[in-house]
Amino acid sequence: MLSACRQKNERLRDQRVVIAGAGAGGVGVASAILEGMKREGLSDEQARQQLFVLDGKGLITRDRIAESGYKYRIAQPPEFSEQWQTSGPVANLMEVVENAEPTILLGLSGVAGLFSQPIIECMSQSCKRPVIFPLSNPTSSCEAIPQDLMDWTRGQAIVATGSPFPDITIDGQS
Repeated sequence: MLSACRQKNERLRDQRVVIAGAGAGGVGVASAILEGMKREGLSDEQARQQLFVLDGKGLITRDRIAESGYKYRIAQPPEFSEQWQTSGPVANLMEVVENAEPTILLGLSGVAGLFSQPIIECMSQSCKRPVIFPLSNPTSSCEAIPQDLMDWTRGQAIVATGSPFPDITIDGQS
């Protein structure tokens, strides 16, 4: 992520990050991102408002998680998203992307194909150079295929995966 930020001439503190997957790995990554944002000068509360973590039920908010639970530290304040238009009581991935307008999307869910074309195209509307990391492995559990991500963003995404994939081709170049 830090290399992607440098490539875009931006700082971590300026990113809006969505993490799909709130197991131990996802929460650990979210905690590291929070600490990185704080090192760059944000308060804990400011950093939390730029980090959106989803579990299988949707966006993790403090009112959904027990204070003693391991997800509480990375949970969103419920009032931050209460004005969002959602189809149910908890925002799903598309609704989070529509409302939070992320610049970074991380996949740690193990749900193959979770990063669908409509989600990626929605993200691309508000972010010129989206950073998209489908990190789940094995390959059969990856949230998206790199070639699809590049096609759906017209070659603008910065992509890294947690599984091996063949080289991609954009405009005839590998």
